[in-house]
Amino acid sequence: MIDFPVPDYNNSILSVASSVLHHYGADNHGHPTQPILDDALKRNPRNVVVMLFDGMGVNLLEKHLPADSFLRTHMRTEISSVFPPTTVAATTSIQSGLAPIEHGWLGWTLYFKEVDTTVSTFSNRLTSNGKKAAKQSLAETCMHYENVTDQIHHACPDVKADTISMRSHYFNYSIGSSCRQVLRITAKPGRHYLYCYWINPDHLIHKYGINSPQVHQTIVKINDQVEKMYAKMEDTTAVILADHGLIDTKWVYLEDHPDLIEMLVREPSIETRAFSFFVRPECLEQFKTAFAEAFQDKFVLLTKQEVLDRHLFGEGTEHPKIREFVGDYLGIAVKDYSLAYHRKDHELIGMHAGLTKEELTVPLILLEK
Repeated sequence: MIDFPVPDYNNSILSVASSVLHHYGADNHGHPTQPILDDALKRNPRNVVVMLFDGMGVNLLEKHLPADSFLRTHMRTEISSVFPPTTVAATTSIQSGLAPIEHGWLGWTLYFKEVDTTVSTFSNRLTSNGKKAAKQSLAETCMHYENVTDQIHHACPDVKADTISMRSHYFNYSIGSSCRQVLRITAKPGRHYLYCYWINPDHLIHKYGINSPQVHQTIVKINDQVEKMYAKMEDTTAVILADHGLIDTKWVYLEDHPDLIEMLVREPSIETRAFSFFVRPECLEQFKTAFAEAFQDKFVLLTKQEVLDRHLFGEGTEHPKIREFVGDYLGIAVKDYSLAYHRKDHELIGMHAGLTKEELTVPLILLEK
């Protein structure tokens, strides 16, 4: 069996959510808290802010910022993402306080038996033709969860808990806008909890790669804008982190292996670096052998039961949809390769959702005023 790193759910982005919930007296669903953050929250700041910059893994900070930069000097420790280390699974854990095994939001595309096809989780669109999968979001209907902001409100009604993102009431359109919104809201009377999400550097890394000047400029800008925000913060503890890291990958294609395709019941789903395979019952052993021959040390192939036994999705009560989503096998990238079904599929440069240190390791940056 190929050696590969796994998430550390005892010191993870889920631990951050657990610490926040615990701080406000809400149920943290039995998940371990993050000790460094717990200590910071003991002083009971009037404002608590969690700022998540999508894809800003430790490898990106070390590549694009000097050791004496603001973000790196305020990084207290490295923490783990969840599995898969991808925005759908990871941000849902941050926003729910639940492990992926509990909330079920595993990846970008999931097979829903309700419509007998694969659906883009966030957009509620059929992957085959882009049409709406249902009037109401299938993912939100089938995997509904209570947001951390609502959990805080119920446990601690005097705290004003809000979200800042491109889809929220408090809209942000840039890194600077995010920081200004944080300062504006936390300057208001009363206690506040804010979750602030920004799409970069992830969006740019997908398009240009981890070494691109576009990504460099963005990470430098994040560093500078957060430093300016810190100078004006008052009675606030701010956590800066990411949902996952990224690496640049090369692409391989299932269509180059028609023998594998013939064994499948439907196209794979979840993520291009964490592919769920639904295999014809009579081909289960044959598929395992053929997959190993085709992709050698690029991917590890685990059965559904092996994935669950290893607790890759974390601990907790298993969501009823998990076993439907995972299929018979999960092909997980452990090197710098991504898997597409067709050559015509859109190819991105920077990718995530596999099991490498770079994808799993994110910073815990603490700002205290």
